[in-house]
Amino acid sequence: LATAAVSAVISEMKRLHADEMAVRQGARLTKGLLAIPAIDSVRGSGLLLGAQLVEGLVAGDVYKQLLEKGLIVNAVNATTLRLAPPLTVSDAEIDEAVALIAEVLS
Repeated sequence: LATAAVSAVISEMKRLHADEMAVRQGARLTKGLLAIPAIDSVRGSGLLLGAQLVEGLVAGDVYKQLLEKGLIVNAVNATTLRLAPPLTVSDAEIDEAVALIAEVLS
């Protein structure tokens, strides 16, 4: 049963071209994040990204404000937010997340 489930998941990921989706949507998210002046840099691969905040901003505080607005991120250290959206994230959802982050950081 377990191997059948794994096989089905792998087949679906291949059908969706999940690797290509992750690269494409990750590039869109990275571009949006880098347009926010309070974000110094973005590192990572695909849709697993870390956004480095400019000096003076505390990731834990930003994390709490974003969570209150419904966006789940992680503060992985004092100055970095981790973003890990699902492979199926849409352009509209990325744009909404970037807008929320920009709002909180402004």
